[in-house]
Amino acid sequence: MSEYRIKPGPVGKAVINGYKTVENTVVDAYKKVEDAFVDTFLEKTEDAPADSEQEGQQ
Repeated sequence: MSEYRIKPGPVGKAVINGYKTVENTVVDAYKKVEDAFVDTFLEKTEDAPADSEQEGQQ
């Protein structure tokens, strides 16, 4: 029975497209906030210790 599924009508397609639009907008906004946070508060270091070394120091 997995070879069959219900076809979305015109309203269903509009709902699906609307959901995708909202989802993409939210994800893009989150990425912008995340990138702004990283740019503002974090900096890349050349001599960053490995994760195992950090755990041993704590």
